[in-house]
Amino acid sequence: MSERLPETLKPFYDRALQADERLDRLEAALTSKTDSGNKALVEKMGELQSMLEQASTRLAQEQLKVKALTVEKEKQNYRVEHLVRALRAADQELERLQGIPIPKMNPADIIRYEDLSITSLYRK
Repeated sequence: MSERLPETLKPFYDRALQADERLDRLEAALTSKTDSGNKALVEKMGELQSMLEQASTRLAQEQLKVKALTVEKEKQNYRVEHLVRALRAADQELERLQGIPIPKMNPADIIRYEDLSITSLYRK
């Protein structure tokens, strides 16, 4: 009976070997599908990452431009404010010297610097 035991187990060993081979093939197939899927995802993620970096760079550049333009606008507003003061002082001095009253301007009639456009500067 002990001699027959290996013969009776041989079909089970064969089936176990076949099952191992099938399992190896399935794992290999799964790995290749996963790798190709991962490659596509990695490529897409890389594209999105580069697009994000480009957008971040553009955003930083635009923020620098906005900051520079804001500083320039503040400088221009400062200059306009002082020019208006100087003009009012000159009008008062002229009125004092000539004795002719200069009509007072309503502050609402004064065009603010922010309201000016490039085209309005060249209408004259």
